[in-house]
Amino acid sequence: MELHGLTNEEILFVYMSNKKRIETYSLILEKRGIYNELEIPEVGYISVFRNMNEEDLADMLESPHYKICLQIQDKLEPIVDMIQENLPEEYKKISEIFKDLEE
Repeated sequence: MELHGLTNEEILFVYMSNKKRIETYSLILEKRGIYNELEIPEVGYISVFRNMNEEDLADMLESPHYKICLQIQDKLEPIVDMIQENLPEEYKKISEIFKDLEE
């Protein structure tokens, strides 16, 4: 199946990339801040955490980027469910790409 020229793999890739963004937003909300780990050559790693106040969090939730991410996810989810059900090997192939990136 193609949707306006996008292949199933491309649809899955966009969906999973967007899902990762939403998971990042959720983590920020859960932790109430932003965590980053930086590598300092020949020294090691340093962890940095920036607390976010209620206003910052509310602004983030009202940002156009966050809202569009949610809209895209809502629209792609039924398509992805159909692909996963009918073509599980394609779903697994793209899922593996994202699992490899996390390792």
